Amino acid sequence: MLSPLEKSILATVSYFDIFNYPLTSFEIYKYLLSPNGHELNATFFEIKKTLDGYSSLQKKIQTREGFYFLSGRESIISTRKERYIIAEEKFRQAKRFIKFLSKLPFINSIYICNSLSYSNARPESDIDLAIICRPKTIWLVRMLAAGLTDFLRKRPAEDNLKNKICLSFYTCIDNLSMEKYQSECPDVHFIYWQSQFLPIYVGNENIFFKNNTWSKKYLPNQINQSVNQKRAIINQSKMKKHCENLICDAIIKYLNKKAKKYQLKIMPARLKVAAQEPNTNVVLDDDIIKLHSNDKRQEFNQRWRIKYKSILNYYEQTQENN
Repeated sequence: MLSPLEKSILATVSYFDIFNYPLTSFEIYKYLLSPNGHELNATFFEIKKTLDGYSSLQKKIQTREGFYFLSGRESIISTRKERYIIAEEKFRQAKRFIKFLSKLPFINSIYICNSLSYSNARPESDIDLAIICRPKTIWLVRMLAAGLTDFLRKRPAEDNLKNKICLSFYTCIDNLSMEKYQSECPDVHFIYWQSQFLPIYVGNENIFFKNNTWSKKYLPNQINQSVNQKRAIINQSKMKKHCENLICDAIIKYLNKKAKKYQLKIMPARLKVAAQEPNTNVVLDDDIIKLHSNDKRQEFNQRWRIKYKSILNYYEQTQENN
């Protein structure tokens, strides 16, 4: 019979298999998933011993070149290596754009998210960013940021996504907890998505991580994301600070209101309709803008559940036959 730790390891490796992403032993520790939110205390050495010692896991998990993956899936090792090289170039392009973006007023933090945060980028993919701004400025910030992507010709189009900048997520510093935006409980893909916001431009601390410790219930070994110095943007613009201090709250409120009215007027009807749906794929509020009209988390959650359940069924049938 599988132990709770073995089930969690299988759940973790199964999830990342969906994205052709084999894991190292430390990554399995860091990303360890407790699907039911039950308390799970496992050290790295316990996980390593379970992976490499005599256990039932060897029937479904193989290892090669320091990576662990589902049986018969060793080909995804080369996929991960290839995508890492692709991601390095995308990081360079992202940093160049974020340097400009960080100088816009009222932006507090900028994060890389989605597949690039794992260095698992496809050649044709765009670059997803998440922006955190001052309260009551979100629509003004979005208008300025979208204007910058247009000016630099970095906005993605349906037939041209490669290395373009996708700005589809904004939230305010007083609305950082993402727990209420889950589409189901637990929303496994969403939990991993928000846990991997990679801070490129931040203040003194990763405030997004600090406000989303709720996900530790499902990812007990979740670690505060950080980047090395060559990727981080540390210097704050003095001109930006002066600009923010000079504009009074009344003017900011007025500009934000006008920016909202204008953007809602020109926004595609499908997004405004989607915002009325009971799910949280598209959200158009004054403290969060989420424009994931093609949100695939329900699909990924379903694929993970099918894969994970199939593996558990295998062990149950094996036990019955014995």
